[in-house]
Amino acid sequence: MFLEEVVRNNLNLRFHCPNGLHITCIDQEIANLLYKAGFKSISLGLETSDTELQRRLGEKFLEEEFEQAVAHLKRAGFTTDQIGSYVLIGLPGQTGDQVTETITYAGRIGALPYLSEYSPIPHTEMWKEAVAVSRFDLVSDPLFHNNSIFPCWNGAALEKVGTLKAMVKEIRDEARKK
Repeated sequence: MFLEEVVRNNLNLRFHCPNGLHITCIDQEIANLLYKAGFKSISLGLETSDTELQRRLGEKFLEEEFEQAVAHLKRAGFTTDQIGSYVLIGLPGQTGDQVTETITYAGRIGALPYLSEYSPIPHTEMWKEAVAVSRFDLVSDPLFHNNSIFPCWNGAALEKVGTLKAMVKEIRDEARKK
């Protein structure tokens, strides 16, 4: 295995995983190898802690698997400021409260939350739902697929984006002070 070879050869390398490792792949052995091989930052694809929304997204893992992955990483030597978790924001039908709960959950478990804005992609399972709820004409203009405008959020959810971003920043700042 690649990680075992890096450790065995004492290569003194630094690795970063900014794109979200699959939570179910992190057991204690892998966590230990990641740490010994020189990984300095790990991101996990949490997406949401909301059970119903998780089901709609394909139910990729159970909540306790996320908690176990974070615990394995910490036992291996990683600190909270080295463990990130991606939280999806702007999904069709998602509420600001669901995002708030996920941000709070990630911080409580010890994985720094990072917001990942949803961008509608034609021909995916969620495309029809995105078209139905968007305040923009997604079908006729691909510029409206831009995640920075939160095309599938309206009203109260859209108004909460700034608060959610501030909440994430506060959790990350607090963790880095420790």
